[in-house]
Amino acid sequence: MKMYSQIVDSVIEKLKVIFPEKSIVSGPIKEEEKESCLAAGISQVSEKCVNGNRYCCSIGLFVNYHPDTEESYQDQYHVLELLMEHLEFVSTENGVSLGSVSRNGKFENEKMIFEVEYQMFFLKNKGEDMSMEDMKLK
Repeated sequence: MKMYSQIVDSVIEKLKVIFPEKSIVSGPIKEEEKESCLAAGISQVSEKCVNGNRYCCSIGLFVNYHPDTEESYQDQYHVLELLMEHLEFVSTENGVSLGSVSRNGKFENEKMIFEVEYQMFFLKNKGEDMSMEDMKLK
């Protein structure tokens, strides 16, 4: 689905604005890029029928933060605060705005793992996906 790529791209663009001095990548990180780097991508997607041809799609994203070896925990906590604040909402290039239903962060193996889940509703008609925002009421 093209929408998934647009959502990841929107999150990465937002990360570039929040952290202009840090390296930001999509997908796996090369060993030499690990310090002071953020990696973002999709961790999980699920879709369930809500009513008839109306569906709810949950999109889980991760942002892994690999701090500098000299970086203090206070600096890492600040990164977590910025992610919590700025990834509450994301807008794609085609104007779809998504609000998060959950955000959480944890520190594990000398990196921070931030997870955010967005939900969107859409209609499936004759094999085509239609966003709820594209519907017109009569």
